[in-house]
Amino acid sequence: MAKFSYRATIDSKEKLIHAAAYGECVEANIIEMYKNLGLALKSSQLKSLVIDVSQLQITYDYPNVLTVLQKLNQLVDGIALARVISPSDTKSGLIEAFADKHSLAIKNFENYNDAVAWALTMNAKNS
Repeated sequence: MAKFSYRATIDSKEKLIHAAAYGECVEANIIEMYKNLGLALKSSQLKSLVIDVSQLQITYDYPNVLTVLQKLNQLVDGIALARVISPSDTKSGLIEAFADKHSLAIKNFENYNDAVAWALTMNAKNS
C-alpha cells in the first residue's frame, strides 16, 4: 500500500474545501490532516469539507478510531464534513454513529457528487 498523503483545494465559488487522502495511515496522520484542513477552513472562512477517503487504509483498530474521533471532535466543531468512503469501509459506520451522538455534522457517502450536494446544503443552512 502507498504511503499516506492528502491534497486539498479551496473552492471559493462553492465555499468549501475539496480534499482526498490516500495510502496507509496511523492515528497521527489523520489528526494532523484534519488539524491542517480545519485551519485552512478557518483562515478561508469556510464551513464545509468534502474529503474522499475511499483510497485511505486506516491501519489502527476500533478502540483507536474512537480516540481519534474524540480528538477530531474539537477540530471539526462547527464544520460540515462529508466523507466519501469505499463500500467496504467497515469503520465508517462507527464514525457516523459517533458524529450523531455528539451532534457533529459528519456524514458518509459512496458518491462524491452526493457528498458535495450535502455540503452545499449545509452551507446554505449556515449562511
